[in-house]
Amino acid sequence: MGYYFQDENVRVSLCDNQHWLPVVVLLGLVSCSVPSTLKSELLQTLAAFAKSPEIAASLWQSIEVSQVSVNSACYQHERAFRLKELTPLG
Repeated sequence: MGYYFQDENVRVSLCDNQHWLPVVVLLGLVSCSVPSTLKSELLQTLAAFAKSPEIAASLWQSIEVSQVSVNSACYQHERAFRLKELTPLG
């Protein structure tokens, strides 16, 4: 995680900026079909934002509203997709 996420004032300023809306953007990307490595980085970034108590409560509410679910089904789906791409056409 970047240095800037260690600073609470920076985290709060980013989240309060109506032009950037990082939590909304990151949650939107997490809900997309993206590689698990990217999804992991997105979730770690959201976790860094959640270190600020005033962000954590609204972030949790946003997660519940968006119904983002990160579970083994996502991993299994991506793994099956990768295996399908690696299988030679016969």
